Amino acid sequence: MSAIVAVVLPFFALIFVGYAAGRSRVLSDANVAGINAFVFYFALPAFLFLTLAQSPLRTAFDANFVYAYYGAGIVVYALVAGSSRAVAHAPVGVAAVQGLAASFPNVGYLGLPLVVGLFGEAAVLPAAIIVALDHLVLVAATLILLESNKSGGERLAAAAKVALASLVKNPLLIAIVAGVLVSVVGLPLPAPAAAFAKLLGAAAGPCALFALGATLAMRAGLKAVGDVAWLVGAKLVLHPFAVWIAVRYVFPVDPSWAAVAVIDAALPMAVGVYVVASQYGVYTERISTATVIATAASVVTVSALAALLAPA
Repeated sequence: MSAIVAVVLPFFALIFVGYAAGRSRVLSDANVAGINAFVFYFALPAFLFLTLAQSPLRTAFDANFVYAYYGAGIVVYALVAGSSRAVAHAPVGVAAVQGLAASFPNVGYLGLPLVVGLFGEAAVLPAAIIVALDHLVLVAATLILLESNKSGGERLAAAAKVALASLVKNPLLIAIVAGVLVSVVGLPLPAPAAAFAKLLGAAAGPCALFALGATLAMRAGLKAVGDVAWLVGAKLVLHPFAVWIAVRYVFPVDPSWAAVAVIDAALPMAVGVYVVASQYGVYTERISTATVIATAASVVTVSALAALLAPA
């Protein structure tokens, strides 16, 4: 347990250092935006591209992993959004954002460096699959629902085009696709290009964690805590439990990939959920509150789960 804590706590410590920097206004909004831009457009894409390009994807991919993780994720999304509509009579847009918050973990900024720290470079491929398909499946579905809701349900085709356009320009998806293609085709990377990507990608983990904390400090408040407690529980408990059932009993996968899936599912909701909500002016304050609470609570829940699942 102490060895796992020694691995996990520094990651959360970086988040809270960033949070303190944001709350104390050591960093301005423009500073935080700059760090986020560096991570999102440069460091994290370089890390994903290089790692995937140098991975044996033709022999390592496991379709059961996709079926298990996204079968569980879609069930959680539908359950949370559907219950919100049926019980609380929430508008479609609010229910969609709640469904996304319950099923879209912060793998890019938090989960990727965390599972690499726990399991080594072998964890990059399953984590990258989650990053890619979270956007292609969950975010795309939410954008379509939000666009359709905004137009009164009359422009479903136009809503799908908006969602597709946003995905095509996503640098993380571009890097993942490029890395997969290089690996599958078997193209050798020139040594200077590989060294450049390695140097740039090495900044992804620490900068992403620091930026996550600073972003939470800038954007989040603590309002209507009681209203979002169930949503925090859905993200930190229901989602990883559903994924555990799926990877263990429904579509069994390699134990190391299963552990990555469950730990990533146990992460707090991505800050991207807040970004989507604020873009459409839907459920913004409560999502910011839920993100802060879930991130703080996940220090305990993720550490405990890592102690159970990570190798000794």
